[in-house]
Amino acid sequence: MHSNPILPGFNPDPTIVSTPDGYYVVTSSFEYLPGLPVYHSQDLQSWELIGHVATREEQVHVANVPTPGGVWAPTLRYRDGVFHLIVSVFLGGRGCVLFTATDPAGPWSDGIVIDAVDGIDPDLAWDEDGTAYVTFARHPDAIQQVPRGPGDRDGPGGAQAALAGQRTLLA
Repeated sequence: MHSNPILPGFNPDPTIVSTPDGYYVVTSSFEYLPGLPVYHSQDLQSWELIGHVATREEQVHVANVPTPGGVWAPTLRYRDGVFHLIVSVFLGGRGCVLFTATDPAGPWSDGIVIDAVDGIDPDLAWDEDGTAYVTFARHPDAIQQVPRGPGDRDGPGGAQAALAGQRTLLA
């Protein structure tokens, strides 16, 4: 018999991904560090905290973020042996940041800021040819989407340059 909630305590906005090694959940952490806790489960009932995506202030810049801001609504994905976590760091943080890791327990990358994504609640998905799409909300505009090509790399001239100025409004 399992109990609810399966992740007791402060674990808002969960995102989950299934991998060959089990299930992983990451939750919002707002202005707190370490941030973006990572949980693992084999059965969707028993969960273990295995690490955090953001372990250093430089990754998220939340030191001066007011209480309603910080790291909101992450989206966790797993593709080709790599974990991808995209998140908005709202109200004074880094903006939209994409982190990657081959081990979900860490270490995670320093993250790259995606300037073209200037809203909240980013989602990450790939099409058949490997192009990634970040879909996000930006009030008062419609939901928007920016592509990221299959050859783009995380780092200087990578995802940030690939996404800059390529916004599509989804009606």
